[in-house]
Formats: sequence, structure tokens, C-alpha cells
Amino acid sequence: MRLIAFALFMGLASSVGAQEVVQPAGQQQEAAPASQQDATPEPSYADRLLTAIERIEPAVRELITEEDKVAAEEQRRRDNDDLKAQESMARWAFWMFIAAAVSVVATFVGLALIARTLHHTRRAADYAAEMVDEAKATTEAAERSIIESGKMGRAQNRAYLVVEPNGINQLSGRKDVMGHVLLRNVGNVPARNVTLYVRMEISTHPEPTAKDRRRNFPVRKPTGKATRVVHPSGHMHQGSEDTFPTDAAEQSDHNVYVWGVAYYEDGFGEPRFTKFCHRYSTAAYMRARDTTSLRAQARPVIASDEARYHNYGNEAD
Repeated sequence: MRLIAFALFMGLASSVGAQEVVQPAGQQQEAAPASQQDATPEPSYADRLLTAIERIEPAVRELITEEDKVAAEEQRRRDNDDLKAQESMARWAFWMFIAAAVSVVATFVGLALIARTLHHTRRAADYAAEMVDEAKATTEAAERSIIESGKMGRAQNRAYLVVEPNGINQLSGRKDVMGHVLLRNVGNVPARNVTLYVRMEISTHPEPTAKDRRRNFPVRKPTGKATRVVHPSGHMHQGSEDTFPTDAAEQSDHNVYVWGVAYYEDGFGEPRFTKFCHRYSTAAYMRARDTTSLRAQARPVIASDEARYHNYGNEAD
């Protein structure tokens, strides 16, 4: 607007100047008559320029004022736009803050829920582990019960061999004596592969008291399996591997020991053994009998009911 006002001013000035220059040639010829008619002098160039400037100045001022109003209005519009933009940004910032706060709260809530879930999951896992341990313990207890029941069942129904004393007897046709035993199966199933070893010895010195009696009775290891079977309530007789003269049993304060071992299978395939040791005191020797003559049949020298189960050498499984 300022350029337009300046251009307008320059245009008016040029127009006034041109009129002043053109008029002198024509007006000089007529100057005398005009001057004679009107004595009032013609305005000069400076006066006309001043008048033109005075006329232009209000228009220029009005243009400048209008321009300032437009600029001020534009500035106010820009300021309003800036303010609205700032307010909009502030609102967006507020709502972004609210959204961020909600997000943070939701995150904390989510973390709390996750922590609670993990806690309950861990408790559930611990409970499951305890249940597994209890189930395992119950299973193990049931297995042990089954095993124990099986053992009890086998223990109740297996074969049991006992070895009973059967006297010190003079052999038929000889003056020697032999220790005899009676093996019985007191179990509920047959005893198989029964092997019986029987030994007999008389003490080498007097044994008047219990502390003087023999304590060590070694037994033979099994050298093979016999194919003998002893059924429940069945029995078999067997004599000792050793003998000694009949008159040796007449010594006072001596003891005759009959001992050995029975090996067998208990009916369930398990190997078993029964160790035994019977003690006969020579005080029970039947002196009234004639032991010097030979007999067609064996006869007792010390009766079986005189035997005692010794404190040592008796064992079974």
C-alpha cells in the first residue's frame, strides 16, 4: 500500500509539472490581454504542487491507516490461530498425558495381575508338586505293601524245614554209634533240592558246666544240588557222617554233639538253609543195655528225648 501511495504521489506531481511547462508558450501571447482583464495573479507551480500534496496526503494517510488495519487484523488472526494452535496442542498434550497416565495405570494393573497370576501359578505348581510327591509316596507305599504282602504270602506258604534230634544209636552189626536226625517240612509247599549234612563228635574233655561246652560248629558248603523233595508234613531220616565206639559214650561229664545244615529251595525259587546242633549228655547213656554184643537192628544208646538244642549252632532263614 505504501508503494501505491508513493506511485500516486509521483504521478500527480508529474502531471502538475507538465501543465506548467506547456502553458508558457501560448499564454505569453495572451498574457497581456488577460492581465488587462483580471488583475488577480495566476497561482504558481509551487502553490499548485502544495495544493496537490495537501489533497494527496489524506488519501495516503487513509491508505496507510487501512494498510495498518489490515496488517493488525492479519496479526490478530495469526495470533488467534497461534493461540488456537497452542490451545489445541495443550489439549492434545493433556489428553496424551491422560492417555499416558491411563497406560501407566493399566501397565501397573497388568503387572499386578501378572504377579498375582504367577503367584497363584506357583502355588498351583507347588500344590501339584506336593500332590505328585504324595502320589509318589502313596505309590511307593502301595508297592511296599504289595511287596510286603507278597513276602508275607510267601512267608506263610513257603516250605520250612526243621531238623529234630533222633537219638544216638548203635549201628546194626557193629559196636559203633551214630547220631541220627529227623528232617520235617512244616511249611505249606514242597521243599525242593533238599541237601542235608550231618556231623557228630564227642567232647574231647569233660564239660561239667555250660561255660565249658563247645561253641564252634562249622558246616559244609553245598557242593551240588540233590534232587530230593520233602512235601508238606513230610519227613526223612538221616545219620551222621561220623561214628565213634559205643563205650566212648560211657565217659562221665562229656557231651555228644550232632550238628549240620539242610539246604533247600522254599517252593518260590529262593535258596534257604537250616542249621542245627543237638547236644546229648553222656549221663543219659543207657548203661543197663548190653552194648558189647552185635545187634541185627540198630538200637538207641542215648534216647532222642534226652537231646537238647544247643545254645550255639542253631540258625535258619
